Amino acid sequence: MISGINSSSISVVGLGKLGLCLAGCLAEKGFQVIGVDIEEQVVNHVNQGKAPWFEPGLDELLLKHGGKTLKATLDHSEAIDNTDITFILVATPSTPDGSFSNRFIESTLISLGEALSKSKKDHHLFVIS
Repeated sequence: MISGINSSSISVVGLGKLGLCLAGCLAEKGFQVIGVDIEEQVVNHVNQGKAPWFEPGLDELLLKHGGKTLKATLDHSEAIDNTDITFILVATPSTPDGSFSNRFIESTLISLGEALSKSKKDHHLFVIS
């Protein structure tokens, strides 16, 4: 454990195929998890314990943890205020020239930066791309 880190609470920004599976697995391992997504339908599904799409094992994880040890929100500040560690797993879609767009990472970091500027505690961000 890192000194000064509440490692029992973790947030995951981006509840797509990878992020939601990571959030579910972290909840299964005993962490309190706050998931953040821009899609209200995804947030609602998670909080109701329902998978928004098929992924092997995800239904069982969300039935067990959704709305309980795994809660979802649209609000980045809620995640920053209630956790000390955030994993960012947002889309990096291909552009017409074959490169990758960072627009979702950039907008996420801006929102998280605003939340962090209001926070009085240390926070660790990990971008997984």
